[in-house]
Amino acid sequence: MRTNCAARPCLVLLQTLPIALAIALLCVLAATTGTHAAASSSNRTVVVQGPGIDSDDDGFTTATDCNDNDPMVNPNAAEIAGDSVDQNCDGKEDCFADQDGDDARTTSVITSNDTDCFDANEGQTAEPIDCNDSNGAIHPGAAELPADGVDQDCDGQETCYRDLDGDTHGTNSTITSDVNCNDAGVSSTTDDCDDSDPAVHPGATEVVGDGKDENCDSQESCFADQDGDGYRSSNVITSLDTDCTDVGEAAAAAPTDCDDTDAAVHPGAVEIPNNGKDDDCNAGTPDSTATATPTATPTGSATATPTPTATPGASVTPTATPTPIPSATPTATAIPSVTPTPTPGTRSLIWGDLDCSNEVTVDDAVLVLRHYAGLTADTVDCPALDAQVGILVVTPQQWGDIDCSGDITPADTLKLLFFVTNLDVAQSEGCPAVASPVTVVS
Repeated sequence: MRTNCAARPCLVLLQTLPIALAIALLCVLAATTGTHAAASSSNRTVVVQGPGIDSDDDGFTTATDCNDNDPMVNPNAAEIAGDSVDQNCDGKEDCFADQDGDDARTTSVITSNDTDCFDANEGQTAEPIDCNDSNGAIHPGAAELPADGVDQDCDGQETCYRDLDGDTHGTNSTITSDVNCNDAGVSSTTDDCDDSDPAVHPGATEVVGDGKDENCDSQESCFADQDGDGYRSSNVITSLDTDCTDVGEAAAAAPTDCDDTDAAVHPGAVEIPNNGKDDDCNAGTPDSTATATPTATPTGSATATPTPTATPGASVTPTATPTPIPSATPTATAIPSVTPTPTPGTRSLIWGDLDCSNEVTVDDAVLVLRHYAGLTADTVDCPALDAQVGILVVTPQQWGDIDCSGDITPADTLKLLFFVTNLDVAQSEGCPAVASPVTVVS
């Protein structure tokens, strides 16, 4: 006989039971004790589906098929790495390894703990292949640093500097080559100050007084012209620039002075008799036999000795050679890993197994009665009694509302006891059968 406990007193219900079953139920109620407490509730949503549905015709029903709308997804399907789809319904995904977290993957496959490939050290199929998965600054699309011997962008080539004159020293102009930059026409340096002359480069021998900076130190070696008369000595000084035209400097082409401390003494000067000087730097013109009246007199007094405008001490002080500045290496930017909002996880339960013991027992009936009496009803790892659940094809229900009446009552206890004692348990349309498998979405 079927009864509706939601509409009648509990005593009437007990009267409709077989005597032995009613006595057993009363004993259960009498033996149940505990502290009154408000029944816990939960906001978790549970999706329950009935058995036997195979919408995608892949041979697996919704009890085991994690996507019944896709025939390529079922427990026997082959897992495809890196597509963030759980083809074999094991709750995990095969991903490609990305050990350095630079969003460039390897071809090695690892198993994720979830169904996507967005976590740390995981890569998807669409990501580019990394040529060095131990360095986050090396991956396709990375900025290439010239001539460092590292292929940052994984294109199998290196950016080198051009060496047009073949002296192994380059300029700032770049060209693509292999990863060592030691082939003809390329260089790993930018320190050549004249890439059209192979004799000009750092380390080259400086030629004195030629007006050319052979060793690229931005200075020139010049001959000294201490007295500033335009005639040089054999002494070498370092200019502060790359020419030899400044005061106290002379180029290699300048005539040699026989007295670089006296501006009136130099080749071509007028020899003055009996002054004890070889004014014209010509030993063939004796000082004692020179005519008293010179044939040409330079502007100003012939006997005046001009004060040199440059001193030896100041002209021989070299300056420091600047050190070439190496290319700076920029710091790689961490690419935060983007974790999308996960879809709710699912778990398989049994309708009526309120304490998740994997079977429907008298203990589940006791839980309903305790909840109805306002006592603590511990459902262990299952949803709390009266927690709202959603069921595929039917309206949302409460966990523990066995007959889907909209509330948890002793009638649910009777349903469970009927099932335990192998009596007929009739359910309303759309309500899962007692002990049928359901899928819970938390």
